[in-house]
Amino acid sequence: MPTPFIAAMIESGILAAIAIFIFYNATELQNFGTSALSAGLFPAIAAGLLLILSVALAIQNVRAFKKDGDASSFFPQSSPGSGKRHLWALLLFALAIVYTLILPVLHFFAGSIVFMIVFLFLAGERRWWVIALVSLGLSGVLQLVFGNLLKVMLP
Repeated sequence: MPTPFIAAMIESGILAAIAIFIFYNATELQNFGTSALSAGLFPAIAAGLLLILSVALAIQNVRAFKKDGDASSFFPQSSPGSGKRHLWALLLFALAIVYTLILPVLHFFAGSIVFMIVFLFLAGERRWWVIALVSLGLSGVLQLVFGNLLKVMLP
């Protein structure tokens, strides 16, 4: 099992790799016009922020390691229920990956509806009318604002 410092540096590297992957794919979405209103603008911004934060995390880990000789004091002890929070975070991350994979097939509107239905169900919502209203409403508003009003090419 890796030391906390090594694990944190691996985490920083994985986040940086994800950021670079997202940024590369976001630039591929910008073939419909200027990048100011392209569908790849927001993912490129988010990827840039993720890359900056992953570098900041690595620097913070190195500083903690130099100060203490190890980075174990940098990591908080597990609290009750933290395993469930980590599982929830991994589940949402997996759902986001699946969402990006189904977008080319279902496109933005239908893909977003499916994503929201699954997300709301996983979040514990069981009332079908709430799931339908939120899924259709949010997807419809996003399509109207970005696709129709702002003329952003959505996937």
